[in-house]
Amino acid sequence: MRKASLVPMICLLSLFVFTGTELAQAVMNSGREALEYLVDYLPEDNLIHNPWFRTGSRPSLDGWVEATISDGGWTASQKPGNPTPDDIVGTAARISTGRGDRLAGHTVNPGVDTYLYQIVAADPAKRTLKFDMYWVTHTVNPVVVTVYAGLFPEGLWEEIWKPFYQVHTKIIIPPSLIAQDLWQYYSSITDLATVTLEEGGYSYYKVEIKANLPDLQGGLKITGVYFAVE
Repeated sequence: MRKASLVPMICLLSLFVFTGTELAQAVMNSGREALEYLVDYLPEDNLIHNPWFRTGSRPSLDGWVEATISDGGWTASQKPGNPTPDDIVGTAARISTGRGDRLAGHTVNPGVDTYLYQIVAADPAKRTLKFDMYWVTHTVNPVVVTVYAGLFPEGLWEEIWKPFYQVHTKIIIPPSLIAQDLWQYYSSITDLATVTLEEGGYSYYKVEIKANLPDLQGGLKITGVYFAVE
């Protein structure tokens, strides 16, 4: 899938000097598109249910299993700047250690392994697996996607592939200070991953996202999750 955004008009506005009133009016005139990270629809062969983490126009983890053992874990997010393929304000799954004195947005403590997964049915005759997603972080150590395979939706599960592994312990602030620029930066680090299984495909796969936030700056969002077989 292509990870390219429309150029946000607000980034162009930042090249000029405005008074407070002029800037507010310019942002309003630029329309909602100025605040969004508009991306392509995912391929039709995607096996993931609810890859954008939404139900209708609202954020939701429907179809996913939040399996963090400790208190806290993954929650659904919706805000301008999250990737979206259409006219719905962008949605994502998120974890955060919180911000500020009151830890606003806190979902989990540092050092806790968080788990989010989904089980999908697949054609066992197809043995090439594909994975990709949009993601952004403050700090994370690590975030890992593991694919397990099985004959039944209840398991037993065999680990067969790790298509995604990232560690980032230093915060990056984009010069524009625009959220979608940070999404685009991190999502461009990774690309579509593929693997061909030597002994054939499976009837069921478990796609698991595990992440650990190392400090009080920790934060991670994911969306547009793509997993397919061919």
